[in-house]
Parts: sequence; C-alpha cells; structure tokens
Amino acid sequence: RAISFLQQMRDEEIQINLIARNAVIDICDKGNAWQVAIQLLRGADTIGFNSAINACAVEWTVAIQLIEQMQNQELQLDVITFNAAIGACDEARNWKKSFELFQELQGRRLVPNTRSYAAVIHCCEMEGLWPEALRFLEEMERGGVELNTMTYNSAINACEKASEWTLALHLFTSLESSFLAPTVVSFGACAKALEQGGRWMEVLDLLVLMMLTSHPPDVVSSSAAITACAKEHVWLEALDILEDMLDFQLDIPSIAVSATYSACERRSVPAGARTRHFGGVKKKK
Repeated sequence: RAISFLQQMRDEEIQINLIARNAVIDICDKGNAWQVAIQLLRGADTIGFNSAINACAVEWTVAIQLIEQMQNQELQLDVITFNAAIGACDEARNWKKSFELFQELQGRRLVPNTRSYAAVIHCCEMEGLWPEALRFLEEMERGGVELNTMTYNSAINACEKASEWTLALHLFTSLESSFLAPTVVSFGACAKALEQGGRWMEVLDLLVLMMLTSHPPDVVSSSAAITACAKEHVWLEALDILEDMLDFQLDIPSIAVSATYSACERRSVPAGARTRHFGGVKKKK
C-alpha cells in the first residue's frame, strides 16, 4: 500500500518531498516491511534510512549495508541509526556485531542512550554474558544514562543463565533500591538463578515479596521455588507452592510436579497424602 500511495502521487504529478517519503518509509518500519522500505530510499535522508534500518528486524546484514550506503551518500549517522542496527543484530542473536556497532557509536563521539544499552545488554542476556552485562550497567550509571527495569531484567537473566545467583540477587536488590518496580520477569529470572544455586529459602522469600508487591505467583517463579525445595527435600513447602499454583489456576509444568513428588518420596510421605495433594494437578508438558 505504501508503494501504491507513492505511485499514485507520481501519477497525479504530485511532487514527492522528503516528508512524504519519510512518512511512507515509517509506515514500512511499523509493518516490518523492510523490502518495501529499501525500494523507497532513493533521495531519502537520515530519517528515512533510520526507519528503513529499524524495519530490518532480524535482517542484520541488510541493516549494515544500509549504514554503508548512508556513508557513501555522506549522510549523517546518529544514535538512532546505530540503535536500529544494534537492534537488528540483537534480534538475529549476533552479539559480536552488536558490540562492534556499539563501540563504533562511541568511537564517533555519539552518546549512547537507554535504548542503545538495552539492546546490547539484551544480547548479553541471550548469550549469558554476565560480565559484559554488568559492565554496561556500570557504564550507564557512570554516564548518567537512565536505567530501567528492562535493562535490569536482561542483566539478571544473563546472570541466571550463567548460574551466578549471588549477582542475580544483587541486581534484583539494586533494582528495588533504584526505586524501579520489579516485574514478573524480574522475579522469575531471580527465582531461577536462586533455584540453580540451591537457595530454597531465598526463593520462598521472593515469592512472599511477590505477593506483598501485588504480583500474583506465576509459573516461572513458582516452578523455580518448587524445584529448589525438592532439591533440598523440603517437601512440605513444595506442596504448599503447588497448592498455591492450583488456587491461582496456573498450568503446572510436569517438571514441577515430578520434583514435588520426588521430594515427598525421599521423605517417605505416605502415599495417601501424596494422592490428596496431586489428585487435582493438571500438568503442562
């Protein structure tokens, strides 16, 4: 429809100015129609190219080519240009190229903003690169760049993937002390990290905090708590969490049910008691 709109303007001999061209490219950006956006770049300015790069999504090689095209046309590259390209690399899970682009952004004496850091920290999350995630967070603090819950969540997830539960818990605490509101994702990432570290009491404290902050228990946090308790044979607490999941009508993963059942078996919980607790469980594979 975007191309048809421009073609109609040509047919009616209406001069196509930069504003009209950029507006149509922006439509392509919102619709992730990068192939269409590229066809409209002839005579476009930095704003138009930025929208086209943003439309590339996972097509990171196309995003890089468009940056090169901008340089050939001596168009100014700005923070938005690099944010869009870094985002494309992030979507494609190409963390090395994301880091290269981030370094180039800084090398051009451009000031990275929250979105710049959010993209590279998300790359760290996907690959479990917790030292890099922490470094980027420290850069944000030193540079006075606004931190948000999303950047903290990504860093916590990076620590969780690397089984660094102490760092994950530290980041979660820092999130709260920064007067940012933790989300269900924050709780889930921290709970999984604590579960991997065998910190069942801390996971239970986290579930209590969820309730106190008006976050109903979710599958991720509750399952992590059950698994943590099961590993330490704390069967009664595991059963309590399982019943809470039933009360909140959550789809219970099979692994959570198995973990709880195993904990009961290890503690020789009578079969009748087990049947009463597990009878109404609907497992989710």
